[in-house]
Amino acid sequence: MIRIFIVLLILSISKVGFGQNLVQNPSFEDTIKRTTAVFLSISWVAANKEGWNYFTPFNNNIDLRGGAPKNFVGFQNAKEGNSYIGIQIYFLGYNARSSVREYAQNTLSKALEKDSVYCLRLYMSMADSMIFASKNQLGVYLSANQVSANNRLPLPYTPQIIISPDSFNTDKENWTEYNFQYTATGGERYMTVGNFNDTNSLDTLFVGGGNQFWMESSYYYLDNFYLGNCDSLPLDTPIGLVENVLEKQISVYPNPFENRVIVKSGGNRSLDFILFNLLGKEIDINLTRISKNNYELDLGVLPKGIYYLTVYDGINRASRKIVKQ
Repeated sequence: MIRIFIVLLILSISKVGFGQNLVQNPSFEDTIKRTTAVFLSISWVAANKEGWNYFTPFNNNIDLRGGAPKNFVGFQNAKEGNSYIGIQIYFLGYNARSSVREYAQNTLSKALEKDSVYCLRLYMSMADSMIFASKNQLGVYLSANQVSANNRLPLPYTPQIIISPDSFNTDKENWTEYNFQYTATGGERYMTVGNFNDTNSLDTLFVGGGNQFWMESSYYYLDNFYLGNCDSLPLDTPIGLVENVLEKQISVYPNPFENRVIVKSGGNRSLDFILFNLLGKEIDINLTRISKNNYELDLGVLPKGIYYLTVYDGINRASRKIVKQ
């Protein structure tokens, strides 16, 4: 009886281990104790000399280029928590196809088991200021040994998973969910994410964005990775997180707008507002409180384009993308 109990216990522990998320720091909330100019994400490294970008509110008072939700490539709230990363898929500035690549690499908490089927899920959103959308470029490479290069060129490996192989991801407002299944060859312990293609196989779609040369690029935010047992794949709605009631309490209209925007709140708290342009620059607002729960923003002097309105009630924050036509 004792022997049977021990066998069942071992099998139970093994099943639990397989069921967990094997990606360490999957939503980038944990940071390394700061020894550089900005905070860095724990458990994630660069696989070559180019690096990638970590966006977190911890950087807001240090260097806004790496902040969140506002940063140097746009404005986006994290899919989960407050932080996320950004990867440049390719750069087309100067009318040239650059061979520079960025790769984010994670050491999994345990090696994958041979012939076991795993589910991979991640979320991606296009950065506001970038003008080229991507398809069939971003890949995920799983390997038993750590891969790296002492240069900035494409890594010479073939990813087992290609994200968005058939359609361009052009969504700059929402997070797009991607799901895949992977049968392990056994021993895979490292996950490397980036564009493994050479410069001759790039497929681009112009979508518009900023007007700086460095924005002639395809660049995406990534967040909330999961790799593990498909039966343990978490639901899209996180459990145990504090609900942001302000998101449901406010409405912003008309949108698109011509001169004025009305913000209506269903709560009892006074609201504060911050407006950003596409480049993340804060813009002065001519604000009038027309009733207890209604505010009018006079934005008639602004040029046509996309803006991001952040609303605070002293506890929660909500953001809205608004368009002047």
